[in-house]
Amino acid sequence: MRPKGPESPLAPCEPVMRNVVCVEDDANAALQIEFSLSHFGFAIETFADGITGWQRIIGPPRPDAVILDLMLPGLDGLEIIERVRAHPTLSGLPILVLSGGEAAEDRSRAMAQGASAFLEKPIDPGELGRLIAELIEPAKSGA
Repeated sequence: MRPKGPESPLAPCEPVMRNVVCVEDDANAALQIEFSLSHFGFAIETFADGITGWQRIIGPPRPDAVILDLMLPGLDGLEIIERVRAHPTLSGLPILVLSGGEAAEDRSRAMAQGASAFLEKPIDPGELGRLIAELIEPAKSGA
């Protein structure tokens, strides 16, 4: 008979909550993102400026995905993407860029810099949740 306890590999596992870091300086947009993704079972940490957002991204524990606005105080979204892609342990981290500015130009710049995906504001909560889930799962299976 096999032991069944917390140390046993046969013990039931708790569902793993995926951690998403959101760097968004618009408080209303950040609340909408947090509310939307929490309904999909994601744990969300939000930061209102690029510097504290970057510090969280590089600090443990590693996030499962990052959501970035492009226009941020401190470090802008493009600079954060560049830093993530150059980082030895974070280079494959999924990055979703959200922008409400010149969407076609913003999309082009973000994707050229290394963004994984792009959504135009205002966001659709269902599309946001689906896209983050799609970005995280391939990253997890390839890790």
